Amino acid sequence: MDEQVFHSWQRDAGTWVRRGRLRLMRHLIERHAPGTTPDILELGAADGPNLAVLSALAGGPVDVAETSERARRLLAADHRVRRCMAIGDSGSWDIIVALEVLEHLDDDRQALRWCLDSLKPGGLVVATVPAHPWLWSDHDVALGHRRRYTRARLADAVPPEAAVLELGWYVGALMPAAVLARGLWRWKGQGRQPKPAATSTIDRICGNIFDAELALIERGVRLPVGYGLFMVLRR
Repeated sequence: MDEQVFHSWQRDAGTWVRRGRLRLMRHLIERHAPGTTPDILELGAADGPNLAVLSALAGGPVDVAETSERARRLLAADHRVRRCMAIGDSGSWDIIVALEVLEHLDDDRQALRWCLDSLKPGGLVVATVPAHPWLWSDHDVALGHRRRYTRARLADAVPPEAAVLELGWYVGALMPAAVLARGLWRWKGQGRQPKPAATSTIDRICGNIFDAELALIERGVRLPVGYGLFMVLRR
């Protein structure tokens, strides 16, 4: 994660899509590991925007892995972090969380293999990724993405012995607006620059729409399409 990408993470930590993704993560963990206080590792923790929720679910500090030295310095000083490590270090966890991480890795299959091998028996991997290769743009390049995913491509990266508990879409209702905004950004030739922060009004409107969609997902409704994919694996 270079400095420009890290700055973008810090600036956008409170936006509607980040808040919604965090709610989705919490729902998936509570659904598939109810009533537990699991040992949790977060891959690609950035500067820790998910730590409050993850530490609450774990009942205490969690482990984090991050490639950015600047991020690791911040994380190491956070009381909600038990261990700050490099991605690939050894350990054993009940849940490994990877939100918008796999698309940054050269070998996502190897990464999921490592995740599965690092889980305790019955443990979970909870992941989200950006969808639709046809949406690829310079902005993906600026963010250090290696790929965007189809549902089949994400499923193909899963080790064969893993049980796939969830593989679904999110950001469905807002997908047309997201595609339009991305197209305009690309058309204006600004794809390699950080996206401008959404105004508070746009953030509130999008947040309300996404919240309504997440309420459906929490009730078991699965969307036919979306801007991103989520996945839950069990060892």
